[in-house]
Amino acid sequence: MVVLMLFGAIAFIANLRLVVKVWQVNAFFGIVTFFFFPVSIFFLFKHWGDPDHDIKLVFVITLVASILTGYQFDTLKAQAREYSNAQEPQSR
Repeated sequence: MVVLMLFGAIAFIANLRLVVKVWQVNAFFGIVTFFFFPVSIFFLFKHWGDPDHDIKLVFVITLVASILTGYQFDTLKAQAREYSNAQEPQSR
């Protein structure tokens, strides 16, 4: 559970940094990126190699942390399901 919260916090902080970098160029894309992450792919390719607006590292950190958060959540859900099934009384 702690790992889930850690990955979630890293994903959230990295996403905020991503939004700030996008907002500095275009406020509309900044707002949309906050609510819909895939829009940042457009911004990533549009400003590829531009040192002032490059988001490659922040994008990768956000993506990896988000995937790990989802994986940890799914693992925790499976463990809870197993625990719940083990606690049910056996029918005869």
